[in-house]
Amino acid sequence: MKLAQSFGANVFSSENLSIGYKNKVGGFSIVKKNINFSARKGELIAVLGSNGIGKSTFLRTIVGLQEKEGGSFSFLGKPFSSFVPKQFAQILSFVSTEVVNVPNMLVNELVELGRFPHTNWLGKLTNQDVFYTDNAFNLLKINGLKNRFLNELSDGEKQRVMIARTLAQNTPIIVLDEPTAHLDLSNKYLLINSLKELCMFQDKTIIFSTHDLNIALKTADKIWLFLPDSIHEGAPEDLIFDGFIDSIFQNAQINFNTTSYDFEFKAFTDKKVKLVGEGNIAMLTARALERIGFQISNDASKTIQINSSDGKISWLIDQNHLVYSIYELTKIFKIQ
Repeated sequence: MKLAQSFGANVFSSENLSIGYKNKVGGFSIVKKNINFSARKGELIAVLGSNGIGKSTFLRTIVGLQEKEGGSFSFLGKPFSSFVPKQFAQILSFVSTEVVNVPNMLVNELVELGRFPHTNWLGKLTNQDVFYTDNAFNLLKINGLKNRFLNELSDGEKQRVMIARTLAQNTPIIVLDEPTAHLDLSNKYLLINSLKELCMFQDKTIIFSTHDLNIALKTADKIWLFLPDSIHEGAPEDLIFDGFIDSIFQNAQINFNTTSYDFEFKAFTDKKVKLVGEGNIAMLTARALERIGFQISNDASKTIQINSSDGKISWLIDQNHLVYSIYELTKIFKIQ
């Protein structure tokens, strides 16, 4: 399969954009200012930052649901203000964090509404409309939900249905606010993988906010990072190299692991243990010991030897105590 060509002009850009909300006294409270971001065709972009830092406000601003305080932003080289609603709905689709609950509406009916910007005033679906609707169901693997009522679904199922409606809309730009928030682990990865394929093979530009750091860093082409005193954009590796990802959590007990692309707790005791072994089982053992407060060190007085024979694994503690699971090992070391 040939990859889509994603080089070219920006499909989205913002210049000195200031975002915020109207306060109770009629003024405007600025959340972030001087936002200068850009997105190209075919890019998967993750918006990262702590709670309350402005991610949702930013996304709601660029899709036209909130007013900006200053600056400008454009899509496909045209200012946002130049689009009429139906025209804008043909180039951009959006899913918010709000859980939709419409009584007596079938899932299939809701997903078909995604075709509304492309239908005539009668709203009659053509064969092409049916194709895009069916494709959305197939992509997210939710065909089994078609004939169920929306108010009978779990929050995770509703989230997937709302994203399906967006995919049925078939816009070149898709904006998703916390699309994995209500999903279980397998469906999180299924969704992100589907979004990645849309970018790679159909040249969609997809912008999504998330707290799933590991997923974002391993899949996104670009990160838009909101920090308390600054804003940054770049490839995940650029932001890791420059130390900006490590700044998401200002906590002496949390460290960013540049190998696993994830945050981890630093050892909260001075206890050490020497671990003798290699491979995946040694990595898992070290991870379990670090979780209960031990540092892995070659100069420790205590030693754990990992043994493997006849396909069975055991852990020998100080040459005199043998255990046969990491759980047993952690229970012993936890009381020391």
